[in-house]
This record gives sequence, structure tokens and C-alpha cells, in this order.
Amino acid sequence: MTAVTDSPQSTLWYPVGRRGIALSVVLCILFLLASPANAQDSSQQLTPDQMIEIFDTTALVDVAPRANYPSITGNVAADEHIYQLAEARGFRLRGSYVGPTTQVDGVPLHPLAAAGYTALVADARADGVSLSAIFGLRDLALQRTLFMRRILAVTTVAKIAAGTADSAVTAAMCCVAPPGFSKHHTGHAVDFRTSDNYSWLTRNNYANALANGWLPSYPTGATVKYGPNPEILEFVYVGLDAIHCGDDCPPVRSYARANLEELEAGPNQIRIHGWAYDPDFEAFTTVVHVYAFYDGSQVPVALDTPVVRAGGFRPDVNRAFAIEGNHGFNRALSIRSGNHRVCAYSLSVDPDGNLDDLNRLIDCRNVTITDQAPARGVYDFLAANGDTLTVYGWAYDLDAETQALSVEIHVDGVLADTINADMARLDVNKILGVSGPHGFDHKLVVSAGTHEVCIFAVGIDRVGQSDGSKVALGCRTATTPS
Repeated sequence: MTAVTDSPQSTLWYPVGRRGIALSVVLCILFLLASPANAQDSSQQLTPDQMIEIFDTTALVDVAPRANYPSITGNVAADEHIYQLAEARGFRLRGSYVGPTTQVDGVPLHPLAAAGYTALVADARADGVSLSAIFGLRDLALQRTLFMRRILAVTTVAKIAAGTADSAVTAAMCCVAPPGFSKHHTGHAVDFRTSDNYSWLTRNNYANALANGWLPSYPTGATVKYGPNPEILEFVYVGLDAIHCGDDCPPVRSYARANLEELEAGPNQIRIHGWAYDPDFEAFTTVVHVYAFYDGSQVPVALDTPVVRAGGFRPDVNRAFAIEGNHGFNRALSIRSGNHRVCAYSLSVDPDGNLDDLNRLIDCRNVTITDQAPARGVYDFLAANGDTLTVYGWAYDLDAETQALSVEIHVDGVLADTINADMARLDVNKILGVSGPHGFDHKLVVSAGTHEVCIFAVGIDRVGQSDGSKVALGCRTATTPS
């Protein structure tokens, strides 16, 4: 080959001198760096800790946050031990997917994860590799079965409750999460069958998985505590956007966290009670939208004034999540009579405090709405002092929520007295969002012996007249000395 010279007669090469050679070298390097064989996106640079963080911070669509610990063994003390051991190992509560699923390879998944799984399997097949899943979405019941099967193989519930089986429980968590703590609850996780396909998934820092929006749930080499170890065959879907944008990603936005604690049916109305807050802007008061699917309809209808402000004082929520601000909601909404499915959605706020499009389903409840509401109340306690019994509780009727109800006291199956629930109960009014007197605190003298005392609340209509209904608030037993 003819050497490159400064001669202008050379026709095989662009005319270059020393500066030209340098420029050619730079262009060559840039070309090589830009070529597909040498391209590296941000996904190839992800550390194991970053992979875990991406899943934990990605807002998963239609995954309702879990505010409470689920029952595991049926024994409160044993469950408390399991919760503490799980969190010490790095497990965290996971939300549950509440939407329709798509079946792939015989396992249910979130539709987005199912599409990502199909693409991943197709890529593997093109490389001559066969991938198949053995687990997808799991509800609490299935997760509880899997967890208890492993736990009861090594210890007993009594030993867990006594705190003498901590090491056995911790060891059992190596490969299965307690119910409520599994990523499978989200509908975005799959377990692959054990075979040589694992090397295809992990090749080049999980490049094949990452290229289809999948991350290892528990990547080897992570320094943060993350729960099971090892659990190499579980992968989670987050989508390409969450993986590939790298440093150019916009700040990760979170859905509002919320809980629908009660949905009470009244006369042509419902009352919703719960809390909601936005983790990104916890001091802001967020809102809740409420929709009804009337009489089996598939089309949601916004209730009149469906925007409910979560601005009530909830110190219990603030303590639980170490946040500030007011985040409770308690609101009555008009609704027509019939059998309906009512759904509540939490809305997030943007950095300017305006509502954005990150809406999350909180929960749906089936309700039967009539033109008349039943009375309700609580029989708090029955106390005996000598020959005197004291009954204490509250009762009210949404048909005329400011009016005091009549309450019947039955002793040993016989009507002993009728009183009015006309004592102030500010605690009840605050929790239920009602006004008026609704408490009762009444004494009655009985003969010596053991007596069963039952309480009934008498319902009223919208004008405050008895509607002929009675609601049993419960029965309690007390003994007076002879």
C-alpha cells in the first residue's frame, strides 16, 4: 500500500498533512464509539444497588399501596416477630395490583409486564434460548401458603410467638417472602425456570433483560439489604424508560399513597373515610376522586362533587410515615339508589402544587344504596358495681344524623328500659364527620346474678320519626353480687 504523503497528486487518500492525520484519527475514534458494537447506554452501567432502587422508585400503574401489615399465622405475637425479622433482612411492604391480568405461559401478569415478557421471550428464542415462567402475580393467600409451608417445615407458630425461632424464620426467608412483602403482589415479577437460560439473562450485566425493560429482583453483588438471598431467578418489569434514560431521566415522580378505610352506605349517599398524601410533596393537601359504576355498568360516573380534599388532621398517619401536614378525608357524597361499585382514586401534585396526571386507584367497594339508611352504633362496654349495671356506647342514623336516637336495653331477653342516645360524643363526631349528640351512658338496677344485656338502636326516617327498624349493637354479660 502506498504510504500517505503530503503530495497533492495522491488520489487514494484525502489530502492530509499532520493536522489532517490527527483529524482522521479523531473521526475514526468517534465512528468506532458511535458504532453499535461499541455503544453503551446507561443500562449497561447500572450497579446492583441501582437496579434495586429503580424498581423501588418506579411508579407502577394500578398497584394499590399497602398501608397495613397482613395476617400471616393468625397469631398476633408470631406475626409481629415475622414483620420485624423481615424488615431487618431488608424486605419491605409491597402494594397489590388491582387491575385485570394477562396470562402468559400460564401465569398471570400486569398487562404491561406481560407485553414486556413476550418481547423478552421472543429475543431469547432468536438466540436459540427458551425462557418460561413458573410464577407471576401472587395474591396474599397464595404467598401465605408458600411462606407457611416453608416456615412450618422448620419451626412452629408457638415458637415464633415466643421469640425462640428467630434464626429459623430468618433462614426460611432466604427464598420466599412473607405475605405482603413479595414483589409478586405487584403483577410485575416473574420467576423463571431453572436452566441454562439464566446465563442468557445475566450476560453482559443483564443486558438482554435490561433491553426489554426487565431487572433482576435481587442482583448479585448488591450492598443494600433487600430480603431473600439468593433469589436469582426472579425478575421484575419496569419498562425501558425507567432503565435507559440514565442521567437524562426526569426526577422520578411517585403516586400518592392512600387508604380507603371505610365506605359507608347511607340514604342516597355514601360516606368515604381514609387518608392520602404525596410522598414527593408531603406537606401539600392532595385530593381524592370518587366514581360509581351504577348497577353493573362498565362506564364510571363521577359523583356530584367527586373531588374530596384530604385535608383532615390525621396524626396517626403522620406518625406512621414520619410526615407532616393534614392528610385525612371524611366526606359524604350523593349517589342514587341501587347496587353499585364505588371506586376512589388518589391524585398526585406536581412541584408547583398543581394536580398532575399520576392518578392511582385506592380501592373499590360494592355498596347497596337505598332511600333509607339503617341505624348504626357501638356498644362500648358493660360494667357492674354492686346491684347496678352501666351501659355505654353510641348510636346514630344517617337519615337524620344530627338527631339523638332511642336505644332499647334488654336484660335477659326482656325490654328493661328505653333511653335516648343524647350525650355528647365528640370523638365519634370527629371520626364519622357528623354532628349532634349520639352517646349513651345509662345505669340500671338489677337483681343478683349473671345477666345478659343487649342494646338495640331504633332507626328514624329523614324527618326524625321512627321508621320501625331496630339494629342490634350487641350483647354483653355481667354478674352482680348477691
